[in-house]
Amino acid sequence: MLHDIDMPFSLWSPMRGISTNDHIPLNFVRIPNQCITYGSAEIQTGLSGKATLRAWYFCSLHLHSSTIISHTKAMTNTLDMATIQADFDRLALLSSETWDHNNHYHRFLLRQIPQHCSDVLEIGCGSGMFARLLAQKAEHVLALDLSPQMISLARERSKQFTNIDFQVADVQPLEFSSGQFDCVVSIATLHHLPMEDILTKLKAALATNGILIVLDLYQARLTDLPISLIAIPWNLVLKFLKTGHIMEPKAVREAWAAHGKHDSYLTLVQLRKICREILPGARVKRHLLWRYSLIWKKIPAS
Repeated sequence: MLHDIDMPFSLWSPMRGISTNDHIPLNFVRIPNQCITYGSAEIQTGLSGKATLRAWYFCSLHLHSSTIISHTKAMTNTLDMATIQADFDRLALLSSETWDHNNHYHRFLLRQIPQHCSDVLEIGCGSGMFARLLAQKAEHVLALDLSPQMISLARERSKQFTNIDFQVADVQPLEFSSGQFDCVVSIATLHHLPMEDILTKLKAALATNGILIVLDLYQARLTDLPISLIAIPWNLVLKFLKTGHIMEPKAVREAWAAHGKHDSYLTLVQLRKICREILPGARVKRHLLWRYSLIWKKIPAS
């Protein structure tokens, strides 16, 4: 997340899932000679004026200017897909499908699936957790992931579902028939892709009355600080109640931290602007645990 024009302050949560990224992206503002962190039970301020966050969170603080900048860079078009594949191949070897910020919203996402669903596409299926839920509501699920290790894991865990077709694939060069899918789903994946291009592609691949369902991370701004402060303790409580612990093993935390170094996100302002141009009428909702949902129905052309 190092950008010449950005000053992102990133809280790296130890509450990691495996097939998804629990990065908490927060846009931070640089004030000359003074930097403030938050969300910790212990804060130490050194002579440099930089605050260091301790306790359950890991700080990644990148400062590139002494002036206040509110612009957040949109997702890059040049991110190396091989790097992402390697990251998730590594994460697959550490996989255990426990509670995380993404599967916390699975029930919400399932409620958006249209009735009488024939063909569903999932982009970035990971270990297949949500694909298996989709398979119970659709006749056929095409589940794609860039990582061969993730797909191998998904196939192993989904043997009882004969209606899921897991494929190792980058969605960008694939060609879909017009109106091929009744529903398209993506969880914590589209931030790796050029948003305008991928939304245009998925729009064409949806059948009339088809539903596009996206859950992903967003780049928070200073105005999102109150929500984040509420989310931090709630996140710790949920993690403990769901898993019995608040920290993932060191190897898992390190793998996610390595992946997060080259992640970047859209702000909700940027996302809504793109949706107005490509997906008019899309519902974009900010959720508590550092996620947004995008729901769009392809209505018949008038």
